[in-house]
Amino acid sequence: MASFVIEAPGEAMPLQHTTIAQTLHSAASSNQQQLQSATKQLQRWETEPGYYVHLLRVFLERNQYPVEVRYLAIIQIKNGIDKYWRKTAAK
Repeated sequence: MASFVIEAPGEAMPLQHTTIAQTLHSAASSNQQQLQSATKQLQRWETEPGYYVHLLRVFLERNQYPVEVRYLAIIQIKNGIDKYWRKTAAK
């Protein structure tokens, strides 16, 4: 299992689809600590520029990422549309 560092808000490190994919992989984990940490990180990234583009890229790269990671990416996109992009969205 790959280990990774969760990006803290305000860090200079630009958001990358590989980092998002690793976080999605942790969000699919049966380990509760990994799942909670990854979920919180994904929530922090929701308003970052380019986040949804990177999610789409993870989803479209069929040969590079497992199906559960790709499905979580597309679910994040759907949830983001509901939360941020609808006319009736609060944010």
